[in-house]
Amino acid sequence: MKVKSKVLERRSVCLEHARSISHEKGYFTIKDIVNRTGMPRSTVQDWINRLIGEGSVKLIQTRDGSRPARYVSISRELPASSCKRIFTTVDGDRVEIFHECRSEGCLEFCEWEHGGSGGVVRSVKKEGMLLHEIVTVGEGRIDLERYAVGVMDVYVKDGIVYQRIASRGGPAYSLTEMMQFAEGVIEVRVERHPEYIVGLILTEALSHLTIGVDDTDLEDRGATFAVTLSLLNVLSTLPGVIPIAHKVAFLKPDIPYRTVGNSVSFIELAIKPQILDTVIEESVRYLKSETLSDETAMAYKTGFSVDSRLRAFAAKARSEKIDLDDAIEVADRCGAGVIEVTGRRGIIGAVAALGLSGLSKDILLNPGLNLYESRYS
Repeated sequence: MKVKSKVLERRSVCLEHARSISHEKGYFTIKDIVNRTGMPRSTVQDWINRLIGEGSVKLIQTRDGSRPARYVSISRELPASSCKRIFTTVDGDRVEIFHECRSEGCLEFCEWEHGGSGGVVRSVKKEGMLLHEIVTVGEGRIDLERYAVGVMDVYVKDGIVYQRIASRGGPAYSLTEMMQFAEGVIEVRVERHPEYIVGLILTEALSHLTIGVDDTDLEDRGATFAVTLSLLNVLSTLPGVIPIAHKVAFLKPDIPYRTVGNSVSFIELAIKPQILDTVIEESVRYLKSETLSDETAMAYKTGFSVDSRLRAFAAKARSEKIDLDDAIEVADRCGAGVIEVTGRRGIIGAVAALGLSGLSKDILLNPGLNLYESRYS
């Protein structure tokens, strides 16, 4: 289920009626759209002005006394937009920026440019068809001589993330023509300078939620990774939830009660902060309905930073047998939630999974490697 912001919904409604009324009688007025939608006249007028600026609507007759202004919808064939979705999560003084793209080449270009140009970017990595950036709130100097794109500053106010991107040449086209149509974008404000373009992109400040799961299978049936992937798909249908990732990791490979390789799974999502309880309740409900084990548990935390104590616990779980009470204690100290879905044994792996979030696949899948090389550390 795609969830649009109210801003994008209003734009779509105004544009849809502008097109349909223009088709019916050759033009439309502000009152025509007000009568059909029930929206305030000032809101409709504002959006029609914006659509004129975009080139989607044209003013064909100005207001003359009691005769209202007339407009007409213009069909425009735009080049395909590479920007599919842009969303952001906030964790203290750092912001996580995701650009979901339709082009692998564009993602690779942006990874190179954003990573090299400086500014407030602390890390950037292409993950599937997502460009994943970690930035620090504040301002930073960018190099627009050697690079064409850079993130100048980021700040958060009243639940909105404001990121200012400067660009020159061809890449500036994405700021002026593409990003405003990406899902998740509330608004793009463009400033034109003699040698470059600056775009202020507004997105909602979401929370990063990580859910770790363990012990859902039997020796001859089921798989924790499969149940966890299904959980991600189910949660992604909830309004206000955007899927980020599904990961698999190994703990100590020779624990006696393991099924096969002693793997755990975790999923990452961006969610509206106010629906956390709903997401957790739905997770428990789904796991209870799908697990084959009497020892299934889950753990969860908000924020993309990983507490050093949680990381240390995960490292320990990859090299030695862990006591259940230790897992519960470290989760409590780090502010992570722990839930017995059908039993307690899975708590150890579920908490360890939280401590493994943010690590590369090479580290996740090789329990012999050191954990302390994280994209978030």
